[in-house]
Amino acid sequence: MTAVASGDGSFTLAGLLPGTYAVEARSTSGSENASIEVVVSGSDVSGVTLMLSRGAIARGRIRFDTANPPEGLRPSEVFVMPILVDRHIGTVELNGGPPAVRDDWSFELSGLRGRGFIRAGTLRDWEMKRALREGVDVTDTPLDFSSNIDDLEVELTRLVSTVSGDVVDNRGAVALDGTVIIFADDPEKWGPQSRFIASARPDQRGRFTIRGLPPASYVAIVVGYLEPGEERDPDLLAEWRRRGTLFTLSEGETHALNLSLSPF
Repeated sequence: MTAVASGDGSFTLAGLLPGTYAVEARSTSGSENASIEVVVSGSDVSGVTLMLSRGAIARGRIRFDTANPPEGLRPSEVFVMPILVDRHIGTVELNGGPPAVRDDWSFELSGLRGRGFIRAGTLRDWEMKRALREGVDVTDTPLDFSSNIDDLEVELTRLVSTVSGDVVDNRGAVALDGTVIIFADDPEKWGPQSRFIASARPDQRGRFTIRGLPPASYVAIVVGYLEPGEERDPDLLAEWRRRGTLFTLSEGETHALNLSLSPF
């Protein structure tokens, strides 16, 4: 449902059913935005205020665990983008795709709001290892985008882990309909947008491959029908944790698994 604000900035959205809503506002130029989460129960909600702003800016630089930039990798092949964790913020619009990394390996992200992570990758075999802010590891710590953030360093590596294997059913036949879910054994790593949770569907030969999981202890399981997003449901993860396959993954390791489709 949409509404146009009047001259004094007031607006009204009528006919909403009870529930939780994201209310978003945007200036006519599109350069300023605001959002807020509103709960509608059985009565009218008044006094909702959205403060338009251009959002925060995050500035930083790309580094490599090999010290010097690798030969053959151009800054334009590296992407950096924010991943937001606040539900009511939605997504950051990146017109034309993620901003290009500059020739001096610096980057700038604008229009940021709420809380989120910095993520990076490449079109090659280099992937993100960690993100630092003023020397402190913030890879898996949500950053507050209520104000500008400087002195970010995003380190890339070629030591990328790979987990692969075969999936069979309870009769030992190739299983095509399951979903492989691999998640950290530590529930503290099950937060929103966690890097420690990944899923994949087996191919026509029952093979699967998952790349880029950080070093940690993991649980692997194969389940049947899965709604989108259920692989990150903490209640389901707690249940799967009790009957999955436990293994440890180190940096850059290639790990093989043979998994059976869970009957539950």
